[in-house]
Amino acid sequence: MTQFLPPNLLALFAPREPIPYLPPASKLPHEKKNRGYVGVGAFLTKFEDPKDTPPPTRVETREERLERRRRERAEQVAYKLEQEIAIWDPNSMPNVTGDPFKTLFVARINYDTSESKLRREFEVYGPIKKIVVIHNTINGKPRGYAFIEYEHERDMHSAYKHADGKKIDGRRVLVDVERARTVKGWLPRRLGGGLGGTRRGGPEVNIKHSGREDNERERERYRLEREREERGVRERDRERDRERGVGLGGPVVERERRRSRSRDRRERKRSRSRSRERKRRRSRERVKEPEVEEIERPREKERERDRERERDRERKRRRSRSREKDRLNILKLMTVAKFASKKNQLMILSGDSVVIRAAVGAPPPEKQLSFSSIIAPKLARRAIGSSEETKDEPFAWEAREFLRKKLIGEEVWFTAEKPPNATREYGTVFLGKDLNSAENITESLVSEGFVTVRREGNRNSPEIARLSELEDAAKAAAKGKWGENSGKNVRDIKWSVENPRNFVDKFSGKPVKAVIEHVRDGSTVRAFLLPDFYHVTLMISGIRCPGFKLDNDGKPDPNAKVPFAEEARYFVEIRLLQREVEIVLESVNNNNFVGTILYPKGNIAEALLKEGFARCVDWSMAFMKSGADKLRAAERVAKESRIRLWKDWQSAGPQITGKEKEFTGTVMEIINGDALVIKLNNGQLKKVFLASIRPPKEPGRTMDEEGKTAPRPKGFRPLYDIPWMYEAREFLR
Repeated sequence: MTQFLPPNLLALFAPREPIPYLPPASKLPHEKKNRGYVGVGAFLTKFEDPKDTPPPTRVETREERLERRRRERAEQVAYKLEQEIAIWDPNSMPNVTGDPFKTLFVARINYDTSESKLRREFEVYGPIKKIVVIHNTINGKPRGYAFIEYEHERDMHSAYKHADGKKIDGRRVLVDVERARTVKGWLPRRLGGGLGGTRRGGPEVNIKHSGREDNERERERYRLEREREERGVRERDRERDRERGVGLGGPVVERERRRSRSRDRRERKRSRSRSRERKRRRSRERVKEPEVEEIERPREKERERDRERERDRERKRRRSRSREKDRLNILKLMTVAKFASKKNQLMILSGDSVVIRAAVGAPPPEKQLSFSSIIAPKLARRAIGSSEETKDEPFAWEAREFLRKKLIGEEVWFTAEKPPNATREYGTVFLGKDLNSAENITESLVSEGFVTVRREGNRNSPEIARLSELEDAAKAAAKGKWGENSGKNVRDIKWSVENPRNFVDKFSGKPVKAVIEHVRDGSTVRAFLLPDFYHVTLMISGIRCPGFKLDNDGKPDPNAKVPFAEEARYFVEIRLLQREVEIVLESVNNNNFVGTILYPKGNIAEALLKEGFARCVDWSMAFMKSGADKLRAAERVAKESRIRLWKDWQSAGPQITGKEKEFTGTVMEIINGDALVIKLNNGQLKKVFLASIRPPKEPGRTMDEEGKTAPRPKGFRPLYDIPWMYEAREFLR
């Protein structure tokens, strides 16, 4: 067939020309002559010496890095939680209600619900004294819960029983009693406490019922009440639809309605034509379908209106969040500029946290500041309540002592800022007279190897780069916690003393070096005795300052004000707190020690007495081996100056004028070893006590803590039963 193809198509099937042969450019591999294999001996000098080989560095895997970050975040959260639990006090919160046993806690409140709306809803159970709606401290928005204080406790119980689950502004509220001040050891949800498990995790572990219904019986009652209420709502809807002629069984209802009308017609003997009834029935059937539409249409409109309102609320929330973010950024800059100021009187909480007090005021305002971008080892904590005792992390005490010796009593510069949604302020402290040339305390801590720099989560900045460089240098020099034996730098703290009396006798009245850790009031402190770290509570001998009244939990009651109690504590804090002193242990009272505190300017008890912050106490002054006369003289100076505690003091002794100081008379009677009765020239009898001496005292009879002495036995005769009392009187006679 191909012979019939035209030439142009036959050319397509013609064979190609053969490929021309070209000689190879080089020899094939098997034709080449290669050198044989040789040993590596000639190259041994090129290898490095095994002694100079650095140890292999282990690279952190991705899983280990994620686990480490998760662990560090958990530790930071636990540390913050622990500190917030330590300072949490429900009695010191602002806008707290008066009586906690008359206070009702209401949660899950609609954010648009006002205080007046809550008052209207809960006044049905009784008269309300006060309503406190909790707002966000940063943006001022409501947080969805409130406290309602009733006039009577029975009204609170009634609201507790009947108001739980009540629907207010479209949300069912949760009602409970106030537990913060009525349940010992109670903590709120943000500090790990609270009731219920609605926020444990995902939907599979969360529960729907409230925390006050944790037992099965309460949950079953709660479920039955909800089903009964929903059933009642369905029944009411069905009755309403039945009345309107819609829903299931519409024609049956219509037939029943016709029968009832016919019976009524026969009974009442009304003459109605069938044509009129037929017309009405037809018109009713024609209206039947539009009636359903008229019922359904408003419901659909209400749903659409609700959706539109929700979209408007969401738009407003986004705008308010944007405005709030801008406002917080402005406030952040203003706060940094405002607090770049100079203050003094620091207190060291840990290696990365201090309390700064102003230079004016008694007591002055104070601010707690955490150092930015670093983490210090945690100090030991003693067991209090349900919390367990913990030990120092390595170099925790050294980091705190570094700050204490460098900053206590010094004036400092500092910057502070409070990040959004944070509960504490972060900043930097500078030590020096000029801010431009002052020492950066954060950099000093990192250079000494006492703290760790937070590198994760911080954006790259010159400050972080500088701290990271200092930390790498401290690691290379094996300073502080980066040394080989860092685990040995842990204190062995003795939180209690087994035999206090033997402990006092062991020192035999010799001064012991100590650091004051806490000032409970003007005459009671807690201290660490060095170098063995015995933690003791010490009552200052010979004096007593005004103390703080305690509540039912044993904590100072902020509502009860005692005159000069705050001033006396501040007077002691600025002289002794976290400073090195000497303590002379003299006796034991219950589990507390009694002793004298000596600081660089002398006895602190004498200073308190001179300023009128304390009174002399005989029961503890009896334990003093020396210095009691100085305390009496200091108290006398304050009385004569009439300052503070002695501003209304009046002398109990008679006022003697100049003419009465010297007189002539005849001794008529000797009362005892220091008292006489003298008859003057005008016949007047005057009782005179000899100055600067005392008669013999009854042995073994001392005063208690309240200054009272035990009663004497019946038939006791002081003149004859007290040794040397009779001989002293006879000597004068």
